[in-house]
Amino acid sequence: MTDWFDELPVREQTIWLAAIMDGKGNFNRMNGSEEFGGGYPRVQIDMLDLDTMKRIARMAEVDESIISPRELPSGKVHYRLQLLGDDAIRLMNLILPFMSSRRAEKIRDVLEKIK
Repeated sequence: MTDWFDELPVREQTIWLAAIMDGKGNFNRMNGSEEFGGGYPRVQIDMLDLDTMKRIARMAEVDESIISPRELPSGKVHYRLQLLGDDAIRLMNLILPFMSSRRAEKIRDVLEKIK
C-alpha cells in the first residue's frame, strides 16, 4: 500500500504512530518467559480500521498477517495487533519520546521490568 503516509519523513511517521498508540494502545507484560524477566513485554492495539492497522504493522516491522480479524455482532470487522517480546520492545522504544507522560511512564515501567 503506497499512499500519503509513505511520503512523510520517518520522524513524522513515528509521531503519527505514537499518537495512535497513545490513544488506543496497551502496554504491559504477560506472564511467562524467563528471557524477559518473568513476563513477555506486550503491545496491543484494537480498532476497526484495517488500513491503519497495516501501517502500524509496517512501522513495527512485523508481517501484516499477524493482524487478527474478528466479526462483531454489528457485522463490522474488529482488528487486533499484538506484539510480544523483542517486537514489543522495539515499538515501545521507537515511540517512547513522543508519548504522553502517563503512557511514557507505563512503557518505562514495562521496559524496566525486563532488564
